[in-house]
Amino acid sequence: MADKFIEKKFQVWIDRDRTSSEDLFFAMENCEIVLLFISKSYLNCSDCQREARYAFDQNMDIVMVNLNESYVPDKWVAQVIGGKKFSILVDSKKFSSANFENIEDNIVSFK
Repeated sequence: MADKFIEKKFQVWIDRDRTSSEDLFFAMENCEIVLLFISKSYLNCSDCQREARYAFDQNMDIVMVNLNESYVPDKWVAQVIGGKKFSILVDSKKFSSANFENIEDNIVSFK
């Protein structure tokens, strides 16, 4: 999915590229928008939860993308997305250009 954003000339930094939490938080503080892609593994990852909470605590612009068709935000995710943008994708395996445009529209609405 990152390739789609790069094609559209977005500067992309993915947390898997980080070498430390400090690098991650520095990158987050220097971005315009934080995109959180919610997957099953994301929901169970304590590092991901910490990143999402950090974005929320720093009052960053957050667009959350749900990659689980049947998932309804609950628990810590519901707290983090309170008042934030939320784009819904039916399934990461069925990612389409229409889904991408929905996310892109949410990003552009922040500018």
